[in-house]
Amino acid sequence: MQAVEQPKKSKLWALLSGILGIVWGGLIFVAPSYILPNIFSIVIFSIVFPFTAPSEETLQILHQTQMMFIYLVVFIWVMFIVARISHRYYKKTGEIPYWITKIFLLAASLGVIATLPVLVSYIPGLTGINDVTLQIGGMGSVLIITGGVSGLLGLISGAGYLISLNRFDS
Repeated sequence: MQAVEQPKKSKLWALLSGILGIVWGGLIFVAPSYILPNIFSIVIFSIVFPFTAPSEETLQILHQTQMMFIYLVVFIWVMFIVARISHRYYKKTGEIPYWITKIFLLAASLGVIATLPVLVSYIPGLTGINDVTLQIGGMGSVLIITGGVSGLLGLISGAGYLISLNRFDS
């Protein structure tokens, strides 16, 4: 009985997965340095907002932070889709070790889980979900930790994908 050789896989998904993982890890560790200085302003804004007219600067900071969060959410969902495709595409091949695809999928899944409570709060009728979720036993810190672990795993798996690129026949 002759073994059937699988066709060689393209390295496009590996390159894309590696770049996304590295960028996601970088964003998770760089974004807080941008967000944290603005958090104090946003907290003050949310406390003072009912009593005074907000300043243009405060509204601008709030808008920038919300836009950055939306970009991060879109990025993590794109990364999740790429991770699913990459995990299936490189299954049982020798080009990319299977554990790298699993770690990348886990990183993307954890990132998606960390964004779900806030995304659900944008659905009309469920706007109070975010407040309840963030108050339940430190759930906000759990979501932040989940996002941090996601970034770290994304960085590791992204590096794994990029290192594995030399296994491909060009």
